[in-house]
Amino acid sequence: MRTVLTGRSADVLPTAWREENYQAITARVDRISVVKGPVQRAAEGPFDGFNLSDIFEYMSVEETADIYADLFQQAAPGARFVYWNMMAPRSAPQSLAGRVARLTDLEAELKQIDKAFFYADLIVEERIS
Repeated sequence: MRTVLTGRSADVLPTAWREENYQAITARVDRISVVKGPVQRAAEGPFDGFNLSDIFEYMSVEETADIYADLFQQAAPGARFVYWNMMAPRSAPQSLAGRVARLTDLEAELKQIDKAFFYADLIVEERIS
C-alpha cells in the first residue's frame, strides 16, 4: 500500500528487485525474448505458462475467446494460464470446455499471498488436453 500511495517502497522491495533473487534472475535472463505487438504474435511455443496480468480486462468476451484460443494452441500440455480480473470477469472460453481446468485450490492459496489488493479475482487455469 505504501508503494501505491507514495511511489516509494522503502525497505519492502518487489520480488524481482530483492538481492536474494538476483543470481537466479541473471542466470536465466537469456530465456527472455521481447516481442512487440499482439500477445498472440509470440508464436515460438510451445509454452509451459502464461502470466497474462489483466490482459482480458480491456477486451470484449469475443475478443478474449479468440486470443485465449490462439494462446491455447501455443500451450504445451499442462501449461498454466495466470491472469487477474478487475471489473470484467473473464475465464477460459466455453469453446475450450473440457480442455482447460480451473485450479481453484491453487487460486485460493495464491490469493492469500497476492499483494495486488485492487483485483477482483486471480485466475489460474491449466491445459489438460
